[in-house]
Amino acid sequence: EQLAEAGTLPCTSTWLDLGVDHAAGARPGSVKRTARTEDHATRCARIQLIPTALKWRDMLTQMAATAAGLYAVECNPIPLWQLRTMRKHAFRAAWRSTFRCAPEIAFSVFLHWRTDPLAVAAVAPLVYLNGVIARQVRRPEDLVWLWAHCTEAFAGPIAAARQAFKLAGLSGTLRACSNAAGATLDLLGATAHEVKTFALDAFRATQLAALAARRGPFEPCADGIDIWASAAILRSKKWTEQKKAMLRTVMAGGAVPQAVAAKWSPQGALCPFCRLEEEDNHHRYCTCPQWGGIRMQILGLSLIHISE
Repeated sequence: EQLAEAGTLPCTSTWLDLGVDHAAGARPGSVKRTARTEDHATRCARIQLIPTALKWRDMLTQMAATAAGLYAVECNPIPLWQLRTMRKHAFRAAWRSTFRCAPEIAFSVFLHWRTDPLAVAAVAPLVYLNGVIARQVRRPEDLVWLWAHCTEAFAGPIAAARQAFKLAGLSGTLRACSNAAGATLDLLGATAHEVKTFALDAFRATQLAALAARRGPFEPCADGIDIWASAAILRSKKWTEQKKAMLRTVMAGGAVPQAVAAKWSPQGALCPFCRLEEEDNHHRYCTCPQWGGIRMQILGLSLIHISE
């Protein structure tokens, strides 16, 4: 303040504060701004090497990597290319074996939402604006006015909130925010928990819809996933971590049936066990006669029960 009063305070259009690059105008890529991504990638690479269970890698990734990489994301938007790069690193750190696995399933069902940089960028700015009203830092009408007039801002909480709207597939205003299903919420009048749940559910629905459009076998996921039921068996203490990892990989789309292996194998797409039809995931787990006995054991059935 004394320097400013004396007129000797140097001013710049861009500065670096705790790893966050703030700019008043357009935000082109720069060497300084890649430092955030490089630090996040380094932390994720170290976490990936730790020989521990998924829940611990998940916790380390969200607390040591994503939290650092997305510092102050609620105050300034992070470019989408950086968010996607950090998401790729976070997924590899927590999940390890990412071949053919859908990150949308992994982040929605098995990993904490704060591990996912895209999810944090879609939720944190909206919760932050809600907290501004709850703490009486600003009046609701102030934020409504800023939302209506700051439409081209590249920095600041309003710009971060607009980016959150795009990531979560939201529309409308802060007072009447709507998701893809048509549900509406007053982001400034609701509780912080309601805002977080609303934004997170909308983000997950958007991600699953994109996954369903990209990969046919996941098309039913566009209608939503029962997260509790999907992860119920993995909470069993009787299962080893290796078995849980195998099941998680299959559920996330990481299995390699013969129909996929045929892309690089000369054996073709025919099922190597029954030789009756092309082996995809549905054939392998649901219809292949080779594994009929195992399926009946799992379901607690017998031929007598089926005939009855």
